[in-house]
Order: sequence, then C-alpha cells, then structure tokens
Amino acid sequence: MRKPKWLIAKPTLEPSDREYIWEHRHNAGYNKVYSMTDDAALRGRIVRELAALPRHQKILVPGCGSKDRLQKDIAKKVPGCKHVLCTDFPSVAAIPARKNRNRTIEYKGLDSGKLGIRKEFDAVVVVNSVISESDLENRKILAACFQALKPGGYLMGFFPTIFCSVDFAITSKSAQWRRYVKKRVDLDTFSEGIKGKWDTQIFYSPLLLDHILRETGFVRRKLEIYFLDTAYFLKEGRSVYGITDPDLRAYELFVTAQRPGVARRA
Repeated sequence: MRKPKWLIAKPTLEPSDREYIWEHRHNAGYNKVYSMTDDAALRGRIVRELAALPRHQKILVPGCGSKDRLQKDIAKKVPGCKHVLCTDFPSVAAIPARKNRNRTIEYKGLDSGKLGIRKEFDAVVVVNSVISESDLENRKILAACFQALKPGGYLMGFFPTIFCSVDFAITSKSAQWRRYVKKRVDLDTFSEGIKGKWDTQIFYSPLLLDHILRETGFVRRKLEIYFLDTAYFLKEGRSVYGITDPDLRAYELFVTAQRPGVARRA
C-alpha cells in the first residue's frame, strides 16, 4: 500500500488490545450502541443493492459482529447467492456461528485488516465495521476488502460520519448536544468517544472517506446520506443517545464502490 495521504496520526491501541476490547464488547452483549442490522429497512436496502449487481453469488461480510439478521437476509433474499462468508475476531464470529444452521452462511475468525483473501468475492458488505480508532488500521481493512473482490466486484457499506453529532449541536442549538460535542468529539482526528480514553472511534468526513477509497484503488459509484429515521432507529436514538427531538435524525454515509475490471453476469 502506497504512503497514505491525510493520515490521521495519533496514539493507537496495540492490535491485541483492540481485539480484546471488541471481543469483550460483543461477549457482554454489545449494549448501548446502534444495532444497525436489526433494522429491516436497512437490511432491505442492502439486499436490493446486492441483487441489482451483475454478480452476487459470493458475498463477504467482514466485521460481521455478533448479530446474524443481515447475513440471513442476504442468503435468503439475494437471488442466486451461493455463499456468504462472515468474518470477525474469533470469539465474536463464534457467537452467531454457534446457532448457524444455514449452509450458505459460513463464519471465520479473521482480523478484517488481514483477511488474506484474493479475488474471490463478487461483493463485500461493511456495516459500521471500519471505525477503528486507528486510521491506518481502517485503511488496511479497506485494502483487504479490495483484495478480496474479483475484478469488477463491489464494496457496499455504511460509515458513520463525524458531522452527524456536530450537525445536531449546530442545528438544534441544544446545550445537551453542545456539551456532547465538546466532551466526545475531536475534529482534529475525526474521532468520537471519551477524549484521552481507549473508547474512541473514527467517523470520517465524506471528503476523507472518498479519498481513502480512491487511494485504495476503488472507483466510487455512489456516496449518499442515509438517514436513520425508521421507527426502529428513532427508538434506538431515544434509548442510546437520549434523542427526544423527533426532527433530530441521525445519519450515516452509504457508499458503493467498485474494484476496476470486468464484472460479468453470473
């Protein structure tokens, strides 16, 4: 990988510490976070986008987490899908693997930045799984996704953006959200979390995310704002972040990008 431009340089966790933290979170139930793939509308959007691709027989879901609704929908509802490989740190991937009865779905304990897969998949789906506190690690994850795709294959994903909470504070002029941004948002590092603690994640701006994708080798096909405004997400917003104003709708970046090459129909 060539020297990264606009790399966010800051102290980061050791790989073993990062793995421990994520495994601990999921084994503890991964509470008090948006569970994106529990939303039926979001899963439906992913399924429709995958079904419209020229090839969609083999789908990779890195950083799959401990939930299994997304992969079940992909295996069941994407026509012609023959294999869904879901990867995460070993003890995280083991949680959904224990109850898996679908032969189309496979789980493997793999570090998303070190997948070691070459030109095997038609599409890669990432949902809030490129949010490490290390910018370099995030870029390695996207590079591993690129390598896993066949020429012409597609990356599809949801990425939190640092501007969402800032937008809340500026637009609503809420004292609560201004305190939140002051305490938890670091615009210099595109990070959200408790400043100075390990519990931070990088939420990119559209410009930086687009650059990283191009730097990795992807050709952007779509980058849009996706509002989390279904009944499920509004309920999650109240529960997780205490969002009581019905007009404060959280949003993320929804991206579709392609590895250059010829994508032939199956």
